[in-house]
Amino acid sequence: MGGASRIAVVTRAGGNGGPNKKILRENEKDAWLSEMEREGGNPLKDPMALIGIGGIAVPFIILAVASVAGFIGQ
Repeated sequence: MGGASRIAVVTRAGGNGGPNKKILRENEKDAWLSEMEREGGNPLKDPMALIGIGGIAVPFIILAVASVAGFIGQ
């Protein structure tokens, strides 16, 4: 591998003037908020949040219905 060239890696995180500000303790909370949360919107209006809650709740609802119907247990 005598002719291998080196490639420089440029990072864009940590720039003070750009949109990717350095994450410090003072602005850490702002770094993890979505645009809707920064504006004061309800995070449960997000479709992915509803899908996640539904994905957790639906198996328990099916289990409860099957239990009441007599498919589970004696």
